[in-house]
Amino acid sequence: MGKRERVAKLCQKFAERLPEDLEELKRFHQAGDAEGLTRVAHRIKGTAANLSAEEIQSAVHRLEEMARGEDLSDAMSLIVATEQASEHFRAEVGSLAVNL
Repeated sequence: MGKRERVAKLCQKFAERLPEDLEELKRFHQAGDAEGLTRVAHRIKGTAANLSAEEIQSAVHRLEEMARGEDLSDAMSLIVATEQASEHFRAEVGSLAVNL
């Protein structure tokens, strides 16, 4: 397996996990759990950074910073932004797999 295939596989695994991560963010938000939001947002941000998924990284970075300050006032809009960025990423990963 070449480098391109390994990167595609990592992207695919991340894309497959995103819906579960987004649901986890929503649960923590509904529970008012800023610490949980911070933890999950940080995990997503790290993986997104490693895979150059900048749109996702940007949204969860803002969510992480907000939650770290225990300000959840705009958290749902950032979760929605992360969800939209995730859809874009998943589409890109789908086209990457087709072109291998």
